[in-house]
Amino acid sequence: MRIQNWLVLLICSASLFSCSGPKSNIRISIESEMKLHPESHLVDLYKYFFQDYFGPGHLLGDTAKSRRYIDYELENAKSFEDFDHQPLLYKKQFSRVNLSTLVNGKISQEQLLDAFYRSAEKFKIPDVNIWKTDWDEIMSHIMDMNLNLPDFKEERQMIDSVLNSGKYVIHHSEQYIETYDPHYRIIHVDELESLKLLLD
Repeated sequence: MRIQNWLVLLICSASLFSCSGPKSNIRISIESEMKLHPESHLVDLYKYFFQDYFGPGHLLGDTAKSRRYIDYELENAKSFEDFDHQPLLYKKQFSRVNLSTLVNGKISQEQLLDAFYRSAEKFKIPDVNIWKTDWDEIMSHIMDMNLNLPDFKEERQMIDSVLNSGKYVIHHSEQYIETYDPHYRIIHVDELESLKLLLD
């Protein structure tokens, strides 16, 4: 992990303890993600908050397919970001574990998949209507911060349309994918603790 990215995560995590209440967590989360991924769009911020709210439960399915897809990502990855895992600071429930940890031998694919499945199995997907209310709160902070996000109006309308249809899954923007080539799995913090010695 490069020093500057480690400092960003450390400072943002430390700042969390000096603030109180969910509103503080929202702003800290936005600032943290924009510092680490300054090319983010609104859909990428949505995904950040969504992942810490919902976890990977909606992705749980065929285990063989999950293994094949990890193999596919590892074979086709152009690069990996410079961190082992990125804490999600909104609800502080989940973290993005970089697939680079498999390449550098810090954890095995079996360990990652086991942690991923346990994370998904024990997490109950919340009511979408509750999530919509939380997203409105998050949006008010994004608006107040004047982030000048690309394609903001169009993406806001698209997100609203998805939520109003009773759905909730949004993908990363093309710019985010092209810039950061993200390869990670969402792991619950309790499961992350079991990998801590390997990830440190």
